[in-house]
Amino acid sequence: MYQYHCQLFLRHDLDIIPIAVFSDDARWREPVPDHFEMTVAGETIIRFHYRLIKLKHLDYREFLGSPNPLAYALMAKMDYTRRERVRLKVDFLRLILASDVDPARKSLLIDFCGDLCLPRSAREKSNLSRSSIPIPNTKRSENDHRL
Repeated sequence: MYQYHCQLFLRHDLDIIPIAVFSDDARWREPVPDHFEMTVAGETIIRFHYRLIKLKHLDYREFLGSPNPLAYALMAKMDYTRRERVRLKVDFLRLILASDVDPARKSLLIDFCGDLCLPRSAREKSNLSRSSIPIPNTKRSENDHRL
């Protein structure tokens, strides 16, 4: 993290807020360090802090109102119970369909959600098919036929 930060700073000469995003499904049993420290001859010469974001420790419902399409993709890796998985997928699809994202990116986001939170059991598939997802009324342009 420290090396990436230094390279970006040297290349762009801008202030950079270092953030490490962990998207794995494991829950942390012990805190993970939020800094890098270099000590030479018993003296600390570098202490570099960065922000940690563990998606599994976030509740996806807090991001349902976000206008940011990246939040939709990250919600699939946030905390939800097995029982909430179908509801998450319905909310996710509703948000994507109602967003101002171009059709190609919508397709990518929908595929991403399908891979991450696809219902696995027959019961979940049945619950998803019974869920209603209101599709926003959007005007189609003449270029939409190319998709």
